[in-house]
Amino acid sequence: MSMSYAVKNLAHGSRELIAFRIGDQEFSVNIMSVREIRGWTQATPMPHAPAYVMGVINLRGAVLPIVDMSARLGMKEAEPTARHVIIVAQVKTKIVGLW
Repeated sequence: MSMSYAVKNLAHGSRELIAFRIGDQEFSVNIMSVREIRGWTQATPMPHAPAYVMGVINLRGAVLPIVDMSARLGMKEAEPTARHVIIVAQVKTKIVGLW
């Protein structure tokens, strides 16, 4: 898994997207779903969590689950570096960290 970010704002009609890279593939998220982009923080593992959930972090007093997007999408794993980020996004009614 490698989520490095080349934060590009792309305008497609009336939508603005944040683009990010996982491995050699580029993905995007609607900018209205993104709460913030923060540097990598080590997650605390959670027992019995799905394999794609790296764990949780403390985000200003709130427990934020961190989802390893490469594992979720069945891609090759990678070690986090200083260039990696966590995209804090709202998915329906939940707030999650996408790595």
